[in-house]
Amino acid sequence: MCGLENWSRQYATPSMDALLSDLRAEPRAGLLKVRAWIEEQVKVRPKLHYSGVAWRWNEAFELDSTGRGCLNSVHLIPDPEVARVAVCCDRHFFDTHPLASIPKSLHAGLGDGVCIGNKAWCTWAVTGSDAADPIIELLDRLIGE
Repeated sequence: MCGLENWSRQYATPSMDALLSDLRAEPRAGLLKVRAWIEEQVKVRPKLHYSGVAWRWNEAFELDSTGRGCLNSVHLIPDPEVARVAVCCDRHFFDTHPLASIPKSLHAGLGDGVCIGNKAWCTWAVTGSDAADPIIELLDRLIGE
């Protein structure tokens, strides 16, 4: 079975390791870097679940009950075509942090983000390990709030 089939088949639950192994080396390295940071910083067990056609299978780190700053959840989306990281955070974070203080490579994802109530949802492509660095920088700031 090819990687796209593993990621997109709702009723055939894959493992995250299988999903990651279906990615090209560069995006896999980026997702693994974000994953390692999350596991080290928040110590929350991830849950692999299917989230419909937009994210399909993804590994979710739900932080709502941990009281870790403005960060609510992080989703690693091992899409074989465009691996992504999605973040849900408290919307008020952006009231006190001007756009200029956020890494420039994340601006497009913020502009495409969606606000629902007091939560903001943003998504960024992870093309490699270097692309993971600004995401980790933002996650670190979200946890520190």
